[in-house]
Amino acid sequence: MGDMMLTGRVFDAQEGQSIGLSNYLVSAADGLRRGLELAAKIASNAPLSNYAIKRALPRIADLPQGDGLFMEALTSAVA
Repeated sequence: MGDMMLTGRVFDAQEGQSIGLSNYLVSAADGLRRGLELAAKIASNAPLSNYAIKRALPRIADLPQGDGLFMEALTSAVA
């Protein structure tokens, strides 16, 4: 990530996915369809589950490993 930010390097779709910038690699023709599928799946979750996951995930990486693992397990159990 630092390489990209400091140098302005641009990645193509395959390289971006291989380094973790994206979770999915789809054709331009399938992008909207896949996005709508994911949106429908997320929208079918309980609202409180989505809320908890959205609030917990960004904070987990900032915690010490043991606390992060505990928070991840707790969030999974509750959500």
